[in-house]
Amino acid sequence: MSDKPEVPESLLQLERLRVLSVAYYGASRALTERANDLRRHRRSLEQEIQDLGNYFDGSQPHIMPGERRYTSRGSVDATVKAKTEAARQQVAAIDAMLEIVEKAKRDHDENRGDAAAFQAAQQHMRSTLVAWGFENH
Repeated sequence: MSDKPEVPESLLQLERLRVLSVAYYGASRALTERANDLRRHRRSLEQEIQDLGNYFDGSQPHIMPGERRYTSRGSVDATVKAKTEAARQQVAAIDAMLEIVEKAKRDHDENRGDAAAFQAAQQHMRSTLVAWGFENH
């Protein structure tokens, strides 16, 4: 015979649900933060594209490595176009990554049953913990 008092299975099940709820909300928060980071980066790239669109046409000096004088004159327009294209490619990549994150969020939300069960049982768990003398655990 054990000296340990018996712990109700319902209390243990509630703790399992609590752990699953914490994991659910932690993953949900992480996915939301990732989506927000991607959106912020996308907005900054869109601003960069807009700023690049305001550049003037003209020439820009080029310096060859190791030289201390201008060796040729390149087109600012060509540089701006290259930077704009690179930014647009990054926006496309971010859009693709954002689709993946949004799909993961939808899939994650479909599997929130354990978290919802915990939310529904949370008050019961608190009253059980109080009855067992674990008021704030």
